[in-house]
Amino acid sequence: MKDYHGIEVDEPVELLAYDQTWIEDFRQESERLKRKLRDEVIAIEHIGSTAIPDLQSKPIIDVMVGVATTSLRTEVIAPLLDEYESLGEAGVAGRLYFRKRGKTAVNAHVVEHLGTIWNDNILLREYLLANPREARRYGQFKARVMAEGKQTLLTYSQAKRPIIEQLLEDARTWRSRAPSEKRNETCG
Repeated sequence: MKDYHGIEVDEPVELLAYDQTWIEDFRQESERLKRKLRDEVIAIEHIGSTAIPDLQSKPIIDVMVGVATTSLRTEVIAPLLDEYESLGEAGVAGRLYFRKRGKTAVNAHVVEHLGTIWNDNILLREYLLANPREARRYGQFKARVMAEGKQTLLTYSQAKRPIIEQLLEDARTWRSRAPSEKRNETCG
């Protein structure tokens, strides 16, 4: 799959054990993105598996940048292009996807702040943080996907889609519970 610039989206992927340095990698990259996008940034969040302690992950930091609108002017995006490849929406309507590879690999997802993509990613992250059993189940599923030979981004992502949808459904149910039920669930 190629985006509108003709850049290949697919790439080999691997899973690694959780690495504490991912937190600092996110912090540094979020500061870089704030400087580059300046007034457009409403909020920046660390999403994806690298944001979940003890969850094996692709060693790629996923940074979600919340903006008022993804209809950003060319002059706003231009500062990103000295470090990032622009991959357009890359199959996700409502997201501008930027990729940087090197010593630290980063995906920057520019989305509407408090829109569906923003809210779903935050909800999934919070659910996995609060439910270590579900995070372990997700990690085991990802390991099976890799063992089945789905070791490129597109095949890996496609194979994970059912569990992501199930986790989001479970997270919505979890969110709708009373706060006291959530506290009891995480204590045991």
